Amino acid sequence: MKIFKYVILLLVLGIISLTVFIATSNGAYEFSKSREIELNRSTIFNYLSDYKNWNTWNPELENKNNIIYDSISKGKNSGLKWNHNYYKNTGFYPNDSLSQTAMINKEMTTSTFYLKKTETGTQITWKVKGKMNFLEKVKVFFFGGAEKILGGNYEKGLNNINHYLVKELSDYNVQSIGIIEIPQVYYIKQNVRSRIDELGSKIFQSMESMQVFVKENNLVANGAPFTVFEDINVNLGYVNYAVCLPITTEIHTSEGSDIISGKSDSFFAFKTVLRGDYSHSDKAWQENRNAITKYKLTENKTIKPVAIYKKSILDTNKPSEWETEILTPVFEKYVVPELEVENDSTKIR
Repeated sequence: MKIFKYVILLLVLGIISLTVFIATSNGAYEFSKSREIELNRSTIFNYLSDYKNWNTWNPELENKNNIIYDSISKGKNSGLKWNHNYYKNTGFYPNDSLSQTAMINKEMTTSTFYLKKTETGTQITWKVKGKMNFLEKVKVFFFGGAEKILGGNYEKGLNNINHYLVKELSDYNVQSIGIIEIPQVYYIKQNVRSRIDELGSKIFQSMESMQVFVKENNLVANGAPFTVFEDINVNLGYVNYAVCLPITTEIHTSEGSDIISGKSDSFFAFKTVLRGDYSHSDKAWQENRNAITKYKLTENKTIKPVAIYKKSILDTNKPSEWETEILTPVFEKYVVPELEVENDSTKIR
């Protein structure tokens, strides 16, 4: 009986000693996980840098319905939080790297995403530093190193980014509709120049600015945002355009303001619809031009081409659900009768 008591005592002392050893051990860790994605750095960075996208790929945010975003969801000082947890950006270098601090379950971590161009796309590396809690230390002691125990979530996150982006960005459709009439409209606008592959982020920034302007000046929006294209160079990949928001009444803005007012008269235009990410805009514009040539329409070059964002990033984070109307002004006022049959839908993969 005494021997049994001694065994139990030794076992208890051993457990206490092991517990103290694990609790006082150095719980710091640092490791990185990488994944190659067959997309350009700009597309990946634009998606990754917007916290409103994080619940689509980050395992820590799965099934979280109480996420609160900062007033700005992307940029150096943007962030999000839920319960007593948060992510906060500390470094923001477009198309190169993105850094955050995070407080999750009372444990602080820092992480950085690095984007490196490859022959077939982009290598994304997620480097993380932190300190393990007691339970994580126990798992590491019995089952292996920190990377083995904690790395699974980071691998899953990178795989989710790849799956989501490839699926969402490859799912798009271009469809030519015909000639429609565009009514007169009052609007406010902001002039922008960007690469075609940056259309989404630039347009979104301007849309947000104008929504704030409308709210601060007690104006009433009157339809979907649209862009007026001053110059489109598909070969060089650049566009000069104005992002516009329709309003109910004509106004006059102060001199020097980056948001100015305007009015467009009614006109007829040939309409092509893009359903999907803005990075496919060049294909939609090309389809629009091809249809105008095929049906021998006369372009009205006194009026600039327009894109109307019927469903945009303001409505959903899923690019496959975005709907953009591409409009090239023409002199004709009739609908091309054979268009619906011969060129109903161009599915591009």
